[in-house]
Amino acid sequence: MDILDEYYGGNNHILVFDNATTHLKRADTALSAHKMPKHTPKEGNNWGVEVNTTGENGKPVYTANGRICKIKVPMADGTFDGKAQPLYSPLNHRRAGVFKGMAVILEECGFEDAINLKAQCKDFKFMKDATHCCCCRILYTQPDFVMVELLLETH
Repeated sequence: MDILDEYYGGNNHILVFDNATTHLKRADTALSAHKMPKHTPKEGNNWGVEVNTTGENGKPVYTANGRICKIKVPMADGTFDGKAQPLYSPLNHRRAGVFKGMAVILEECGFEDAINLKAQCKDFKFMKDATHCCCCRILYTQPDFVMVELLLETH
C-alpha cells in the first residue's frame, strides 16, 4: 500500500484480499470484550491493553532476555445509543483513569443485571442465539464492538 501511494498515487487501484486472519487484524486499542475484566481493578491496579513498545525507528524494543517490551495502554472508548461511553473513570473521579469493568459499563448502559452475570461463557463459546448470557456477549453484540474497523480498512 505504501508503494502504491508513493509511486502510483495518481492511479486508481483495485485491491483484492482473501480471508487470511492477518487481514482481520484490528488496532491494538480497538474495542474488544474478549479480555476485559468484569470488575473495576483493585486499588493501586489498572487494566489496559498490552502492546509492543516501539522505538523512534518504529521497530520493537527488546528486553535484555530477548523478549519484546510491552506496555499497557487504555482501550479506546465506545459509544452506546449514539453517546460516548468512556471505559475509564473520568478525571474528576476518585479513581481517575481506572478501567470501570464490564459490569459497571453495562449498568451505565441500562443493563441492570450485569453484576449478576458471568464475565464470559466458558472458552468464549456462547450459547446459540444468546445475547445476554454473559457480560462479554452483551458487549460483543453492541454496534460499536461489531463495527470496529480492520487495520486494512483504516489504512
